[in-house]
Amino acid sequence: MYSKELTSTILQLAGTEEGRDSAHKMFEKLKPEHFDLMTSLVNIPPELKDLYKSIMTGNLDTLFKLTEKLSDWFRTGDIIMMAGNSHSSEILLKVQKRYYKGTRSSHIAIVQADFIAVDAMPQLGVTTRLVSDILKDAKDDWRIIRFRNLNSQNYEAIQKASTYFFLQPYLIFPGKKPSKKFSYCSELARKIYEHSDIKKTGIPNSPIIKPCDFDILADTSKNWEDVTEQLRPAVEMVQNISPVLSRFSMHYTNGLRLNKERFEDRKNQRTKIKRLQKQGKIAESMANKYINLLNDADKNMNNTFWDSPKRK
Repeated sequence: MYSKELTSTILQLAGTEEGRDSAHKMFEKLKPEHFDLMTSLVNIPPELKDLYKSIMTGNLDTLFKLTEKLSDWFRTGDIIMMAGNSHSSEILLKVQKRYYKGTRSSHIAIVQADFIAVDAMPQLGVTTRLVSDILKDAKDDWRIIRFRNLNSQNYEAIQKASTYFFLQPYLIFPGKKPSKKFSYCSELARKIYEHSDIKKTGIPNSPIIKPCDFDILADTSKNWEDVTEQLRPAVEMVQNISPVLSRFSMHYTNGLRLNKERFEDRKNQRTKIKRLQKQGKIAESMANKYINLLNDADKNMNNTFWDSPKRK
């Protein structure tokens, strides 16, 4: 069942508490005519205006009520398996059938929390998307599978791992170990589970992990449950209110981008300080003081990223 705590977690993972409170207060203070103008500009249908305002002011009760009658809801770590209608997808399906005749998938995504999933795509790299957007152009035989017996600590680890790989470039690069600088869709799902230190998943530890490897798990593994049918109503609900959830998702993704940009800025500042110290323009004691301040700022951030300095 849907849990308000999960969507709250999405809000906590991106940005600062002050920033969220400021955004909520801004929406609360909008005059009706200004709010109507805003909803028109962002293409929110009239029937979804109340839901939009509720979510953007931080009140999740309306969303919760919409899900109360659903038999199930997305859970962190759920694996979305689908094939598209593009020529490249058809080719990938055909190639994979050499390895597994039951192949149905050419793309893999993983649910981070609620209706937000992460996947790796050419040009985009690793980013967040609505579940409904991932399935928008999917063939009818898409599936969602769930690893059994995950607990709250596992969910938190997967949520943070999904953020950790944010904006990693897309590249299929075979190797004995997962790439530290690149990801492709099925490898990303494996890396998130590995980064979360979840054992006995049955996900192959091969140089190239294929979407069909998850088809094999869905068809043969007792550790994974096919939850496709019970989640169809949830997918339909997300599709029906996607204009609102897309705005929510955009704000969340922008928050992650801002977090990552701050890490990038501090990383560049550290490099500059060390260069100035090496040139004799800054004393070593002063350089160390500045760098320690930058390191402390990193430690206070909610998220870490794949190319951020390691926390000590």
